[in-house]
Amino acid sequence: MTTESFSDQPPASGSNVHASTATHSAAGSPEAFPAGNESSGGSEREQQMLEVAGRIGGVLGTAVRHARGFSGRVRGGLQLVRGQVTNTVARASQETSGAASQFTETAREEAAGWSQAVRQKAGEFRQQARGIKTEYPLQMILGLALVSFVIGFGIRIWRSTRG
Repeated sequence: MTTESFSDQPPASGSNVHASTATHSAAGSPEAFPAGNESSGGSEREQQMLEVAGRIGGVLGTAVRHARGFSGRVRGGLQLVRGQVTNTVARASQETSGAASQFTETAREEAAGWSQAVRQKAGEFRQQARGIKTEYPLQMILGLALVSFVIGFGIRIWRSTRG
């Protein structure tokens, strides 16, 4: 047997293989390899098989070359997507950080406003309590005594039911 190099080019027009037979029945059907002259030792059939094998090898080589090119394009595309995702995450992180800072500042301002309102109401309550204590001292003492009695009575009942 001789060693030949195969390419994805079709065989020369003077070859013994019929182009329609080789391309349409490359699966190895009996039509692809017509019975040759038995007296020639099958050399014509071997030649046809080699030519078909060469075409198959050429097609497979082309497929592998395209697949390698495709995998390179896929890797490039994945790197592009990775870069876009990284940029998007960084941008979202910056926006989130800015929003968090703004939220914190707003919360501080609101808390300061509430604190000021509570101080103001407490001052008003103290002022009213001083006014009541000055105007009604006896009623104030009786009110405190009543509240103390009720609290003491409640504690006594609670302790008696407890044990």
